[in-house]
Amino acid sequence: MSNSSLLSSSGTAIPLTGIRTTAQILGFACEVSIQECYKNQETSPIEAVYRYSLPHGAAVRAFECSIEGRLLIAKVQPREQGQALYDDTIAAGGGAYMLEQTSRRQFRTSIGNLPPEAKVTVSITYVMELFVRSGGIHLELQQGNPCCKSLPSSSVSTTVHLKMHSAIQEVTSTSHKVLFVPETPSVHHGRVDVGDGQGESFHLAIRLADPHDPSVYIQQDPVSGRKVACLSFFPLQEVVEHRPVRTEMIFVVDRSGSMSGSKMSAVRDTLRLFLRSIPPGTLFNIVSFGSAFSSLFPSSVAYDQGTLATADQHVTDMDANMGGTNMMKPLQFVFSQAHILGAPRQIFILTDGQVDDRKACTRLVKQHAASCRVFSLGIGSDVDRLLVNKLAMAGHGA
Repeated sequence: MSNSSLLSSSGTAIPLTGIRTTAQILGFACEVSIQECYKNQETSPIEAVYRYSLPHGAAVRAFECSIEGRLLIAKVQPREQGQALYDDTIAAGGGAYMLEQTSRRQFRTSIGNLPPEAKVTVSITYVMELFVRSGGIHLELQQGNPCCKSLPSSSVSTTVHLKMHSAIQEVTSTSHKVLFVPETPSVHHGRVDVGDGQGESFHLAIRLADPHDPSVYIQQDPVSGRKVACLSFFPLQEVVEHRPVRTEMIFVVDRSGSMSGSKMSAVRDTLRLFLRSIPPGTLFNIVSFGSAFSSLFPSSVAYDQGTLATADQHVTDMDANMGGTNMMKPLQFVFSQAHILGAPRQIFILTDGQVDDRKACTRLVKQHAASCRVFSLGIGSDVDRLLVNKLAMAGHGA
């Protein structure tokens, strides 16, 4: 599913004519505003539906819709009350707009009657927390509508504004060309102009001079006068030398039909890298799943040249030929295995996230978090990021 789309009631995509994305980063928090322009090229009015998929952990702050210069601003109401008001307005031949949350990440907006040749601008604003990795602050945004790739560059723009508590040392992107323009002599504030890129997501990394300095931001509501404070800190963790710990590593691999092609190639490459990075003496196993599941060894075995050769051939022979995606059964099998004294268990899940029972799998991982750490690796551009992140959080992994 694409991040955003405007569809007619029959499911036909309404042409996108322009998109503008603006992000405001304040410390470790970010506000993203996305404005998309569409045009009804049909000869008769249509009832349009706008859909948007939010990033993990994001919350919608504002929604606006403009048709032929008429601006409507969303107001929060109970679901039943909003639905009744919308139905009455449409029945009377008027224009109505309704934004509803259909799942934790999916938002659906009924635009209502869209006249022929009418232009509509949809604006959605959400807030989210940024993540820190390798000493840098990272922003990742999915490309909204897939049609934006066919638009001229003059119709697509992305700008990021930075307000940081420490001097900005470096701004880089692995997906797009970016230009950082400092806006203060101290280089605490600046603007990032985003150019051409590749892939389906935009990634920005910000490196600060003193990222571990705590900061406090205070904002005041202009209407009520109430003030809100946000405390941000990034603790400096010292690395303590310690002797190697014997561990048990179990790789749970999705080999369902949705993992065919480049996804399975990525899985094989990832597993080969893992297998050649395992310290000698580590216990390991590989569990594959689809509609059913199977394990390479009856139980985890010690890592040596012989077991590595067996595992390497097993990975070479892997294919996406195991049917559906039942992750629950292999997880139950792994958690039921007897623990090996002195070898903490770590589980690595490789999947695109298109599983049958997401909530049950997450609950199961959380139930065993005290005895097993779970790490999840999302495979493919259409990976279910919400599930992958939730599994890692529930299993105290990454």
